[in-house]
Amino acid sequence: MGCNDIEALEKSYPEEVGLCSNGYPTFVVASNLLFVLWYHKDEYAESVIMKAKKVLNQKKSLWEKAIVAFLVALYDKNMEEASIQLNQVCKSSRRNDRPKLYKFFCLEAHGLYNIARNILPQELFEQIKMPEDEAFINEFAI
Repeated sequence: MGCNDIEALEKSYPEEVGLCSNGYPTFVVASNLLFVLWYHKDEYAESVIMKAKKVLNQKKSLWEKAIVAFLVALYDKNMEEASIQLNQVCKSSRRNDRPKLYKFFCLEAHGLYNIARNILPQELFEQIKMPEDEAFINEFAI
């Protein structure tokens, strides 16, 4: 979603697959949040949000927590919190042990921003502030 490729997202994570149940716990929670948001699966929302809030109270990396918190904020339609967490995704991504490219371009933040663009009504999406971080390229996001 960093390049706003909706077709790639839906092919790699089709609705028929349903909720995730195995893998790294934080990523399972984030994937299930995405599933609920993207496919409007409100019947799963209560349990998925409960598990997400549990993750936010655990000892996890700031980057992982920011991603989960951003998705929860989208579900809650709290655009102020979503903006804060999107900025945190950028800041905390530099701490991840990855190639230098990720220090200059936060792919995850761009992807999360595009997810918001596609699932929110325009008036809510416009309330999300782009991160004030050098790893978030405003022109690319636009």
